[in-house]
Amino acid sequence: SSTTGAEVASTWQQAQDDAARDFGTPVEGSENEVAAHSDAVATAFDPDAVERLSAALNTLMVEATVHRGAAVTSLKTLLKLLDNVKNNPSEAKFRKVRLENKAIKARIVEFASGAPATLLRELGFVEQTSTEDGPVLELPEDAMRVFQIRYDATRAQVESLLQQLEPAASA
Repeated sequence: SSTTGAEVASTWQQAQDDAARDFGTPVEGSENEVAAHSDAVATAFDPDAVERLSAALNTLMVEATVHRGAAVTSLKTLLKLLDNVKNNPSEAKFRKVRLENKAIKARIVEFASGAPATLLRELGFVEQTSTEDGPVLELPEDAMRVFQIRYDATRAQVESLLQQLEPAASA
């Protein structure tokens, strides 16, 4: 059975609500640490972000009906990028995606009108120009809290879409 756009938005919102309970509790520390945490929570639960994430996931779903193989490759690449950051948060190389890389360009930047790149942006990645790497999407260290808050819900949605496209692989 295929997931509708409304179901995606509802599931994502529920996951965000669950994360809000975990991350919404006050943190102890310096005034700056408390302020940074509060800012990250406010940013992460921005309703417009939920809307943009849902729209990007919907675009991926629609594109997947036409280009199933390319969608599977794109989603697997996206999951690898997300997991690399989650598993290696202090390593800058995993927080940088070179947009001119041939595979990244095809799978993340150009596929589904750039919906995978939109997902990365909503997780806190920002476009930068690096002298050695050219244009990149980079997750600044100060955006890691937003990434961590949004990671589980976003990964679950991407994984769910991938399982719909590749049911045999997930069995």
